[in-house]
Amino acid sequence: MKILVVDDQPPIRLSLKQMVEKLGYECILACDGEEALQVIDQRDDLNMLICDMHMQDIDGLEVLQNSKAINPKLPVVLMSDYSKDETIIEALRKGASDYLVKPFEMMQLESVIIQVEELFQNRAQIINNRHLINNLELNFEIPSQDLEVHKVQAILKNTLQIYSQISNKDLLNFTLTVEESMLNAHEHGNLELVSDWKEEFIGTSGETRFDITKKERLQNPTYAKRVVKIKLCINSRKISISIEDEGQGYPVNVIGSDATGKPFGMGLMLIKNLSDNIFFNESGSRITIEKFLPKKQNENTDS
Repeated sequence: MKILVVDDQPPIRLSLKQMVEKLGYECILACDGEEALQVIDQRDDLNMLICDMHMQDIDGLEVLQNSKAINPKLPVVLMSDYSKDETIIEALRKGASDYLVKPFEMMQLESVIIQVEELFQNRAQIINNRHLINNLELNFEIPSQDLEVHKVQAILKNTLQIYSQISNKDLLNFTLTVEESMLNAHEHGNLELVSDWKEEFIGTSGETRFDITKKERLQNPTYAKRVVKIKLCINSRKISISIEDEGQGYPVNVIGSDATGKPFGMGLMLIKNLSDNIFFNESGSRITIEKFLPKKQNENTDS
C-alpha cells in the first residue's frame, strides 16, 4: 500500500513518514500542495493521501478538491488542529474520507488508515444485492459494560455498503455521526460523564477525572448495566438510525453548529453538520439521524 503524505513543515513530514513506514506501508512525501497534486497526476498506484489542512501555498481543502478531480477514487485523510475544527466539517462534506487531529499517536493513524482502506476495498468487491429487499431493519440492545463501538460500527458499515445506495463519502460521514452518537449515549447518557472532566487532571498519572470516573462506573452495575438501544432502518429513500440510552437525557437546545476550540464537544457539532435530519425525543435520551438517498446512483461512484 502506497500512501502520499503532504505537510509543509519538514519535521512533521519526516515524523509522519517514520510512522507510516513503521506501520508497514510505503510512504511518498510531498512538501506542499502543488507537489502533491503533481504526484497524484503522475502516479496511478497511490492508495491514500494524508494531507495537512493548513499549508502556505495550497491548503488542504484545495488539495482535496483538485485530487478528486484528478483521481476521484483516491481516499483523502486531512490533518488539522482543534482550534480549526470548522474546516473539518467542510472537508468531510467535500469528500474527505476521514481526519486526524494533531498531535496524534501511531495507533490513531493506524486506525484511520485501516478503516479507510477496508472501506474502499470492500466497496470495490461488493455485489449489488439491493434488489433483494425493500426495507431492512437491524436492532441492537447492548449494556454499556459490553458495548464495543468499533464492532457495532463495522456491522452497520457493512450493512450500509451492501444494502443502501450511499456513496463512499456519505457513508464515511454517516458512520462518523453514528459513532459519535453511540459514544454520547454510552459515556454521557448511561455513564453520566461530564465533558469538562476531560480538562481535570488527577494526581501525577496524567489521567483525567473523565477517564478515572469512566473506569469506576463501568464497574458499577447502576451505570454499567444500562442499555444502549440502536435501530437501523434502510429503504430506497433514506437511511435512519436511532440511538437511545437509559440516562438522564440531554438539553438538546444547546447543540451548536460551530466549533468550540476545545478538545471535546465536537461530536454533537459533527452530527448536526453532517446529517440531513436529526430528531430527539422529549428528554434528549434518544437521537434519530437521517440520510436521504438518491433515486439512482452509479455503483462505482465515490463522491
